[in-house]
Amino acid sequence: MRKVVLILLLFLVSSCASPVISKEMRGRASDLPFDAVNKNPGLSRGTILIWGGRIVSAKQTEDACMAEVLKMPLDSRLVVKENEESGDSFFVFIPGRLDPLLCRKDRLITVAGELGMIQGDREGKLSAYPFLKTEEIYFHKRPMNYKRPEKQITNEEILGFLLQTILRGMVMAAPF
Repeated sequence: MRKVVLILLLFLVSSCASPVISKEMRGRASDLPFDAVNKNPGLSRGTILIWGGRIVSAKQTEDACMAEVLKMPLDSRLVVKENEESGDSFFVFIPGRLDPLLCRKDRLITVAGELGMIQGDREGKLSAYPFLKTEEIYFHKRPMNYKRPEKQITNEEILGFLLQTILRGMVMAAPF
C-alpha cells in the first residue's frame, strides 16, 4: 500500500512540473517543423515558434545579443533533450543587454519568438538562415557537458579575491 501511495505521489509531483514557456506563448506558437522552415524560408516568416538547443556562439552588442544555436528537440515541458542534436542551426536575436554568463557557448536554451530569415555566407554560398526574434526565453540551469573544476578553490583563495576586489574598488573610488 505504501508503494502505491508513493508512486501516486511521485506521479502527481512530476505531472505538476510546468513548461518553461508561458501558456499564452504556447497558445500563440505554431508547431511548424524545422525542415519545413528550411525548405520554404519566406513562407513562414512572422510565425511564432518555440525551438531549443545549445548555443554555439554568441555576440553581445550594447542593446542585444545574437546567438547561433544548434537545434535540439524539446520534451513535453519544452526542456532541451541534451543528447539529441539535429545538426541544424538557427539564430536567436535577444533584445537588451544580457549578463555574459547567460548568453554563452554551450548554454542550453528554449526560445519562443517570431520567425525571420537572415542572409549569410557559409562555405562560399549565400543562404537564408532562420532566426527567432525572442519574445520569451528560458536559460537552462546547467550547460551541456558541464564538468566540475578539477581544482577545488580554497576559502583562502576566495577571501584573497574578495579583498583584492574591494581594495581595487577603494582605489578607483578615491578622489585624486
